[in-house]
Amino acid sequence: MIEAAARAAQEEFDSDAARVESLLTFLESFRSYAAQRDPEPELVENSERSAAGRLWSQASEVRTDLPVLAGSLLLYLCGRFENFVRELAGSVVEDLVDSTAKYVDLPPALKKEHLSRVLAINQSPGRYGYDPDAAAALAVEWAHGFSSGDSGFSVTPDVITITESNMNPGTLTDVLKRVGVGEVWETLGKQASVKLHLSEVRDGDCTRMAKIKLEALMKERNKIAHPTKDTEFPDAGYVRSAAEYFRVLAKELLNIVLVLRAAAN
Repeated sequence: MIEAAARAAQEEFDSDAARVESLLTFLESFRSYAAQRDPEPELVENSERSAAGRLWSQASEVRTDLPVLAGSLLLYLCGRFENFVRELAGSVVEDLVDSTAKYVDLPPALKKEHLSRVLAINQSPGRYGYDPDAAAALAVEWAHGFSSGDSGFSVTPDVITITESNMNPGTLTDVLKRVGVGEVWETLGKQASVKLHLSEVRDGDCTRMAKIKLEALMKERNKIAHPTKDTEFPDAGYVRSAAEYFRVLAKELLNIVLVLRAAAN
């Protein structure tokens, strides 16, 4: 079950990242079109070319503002990557629940995380996007599993994978560690695809650079999410590099999780 769910999450993210790359190609083409010289008057007057003439006129006015659009795509990419990591960790939670007869038999670390998150949500429901009734329902879910010796208990994956900050290197480590996936960055640093993308040969250097890049992207995301008049938005090339990085990272995270779960089973 975990393979189907985890692969679906990765494929959906990869598809979204590829769509971002296509939009970036469009932005670059649009910018190039807007930068060309004024179209010949006869082409603009021609009924078949008048629309192109109007587009060129409008494009010329917004050409220098296109980084704002590229920045929005980066904001979207970072958010989608965060959601992917949570979905991936959630698939591990579902797999653990499906393969465990009783709540008491779940890994101790997972049970500890479950209780901790349920208590935190009930103390401040709004902070985590819950209303009081939904938060109380999570407490009932936990109590049923804890007190019952029967099968059929449930654990809401979103509770285990909830985050309070951007998916920076530390948060990524924490979320996956909650579901028993440890040393994730060290493992990523050994993967050929990550080394190739980052142009790093040594495991340690690759690990370090992979973390640095994710940290930088999340900081850039924060600047875009809270812009000021002095905010400089990234160009299409920067965002394209981010999309490529996220696609490589997501695929290898999927592989790491699947290998670990296969070994555990």
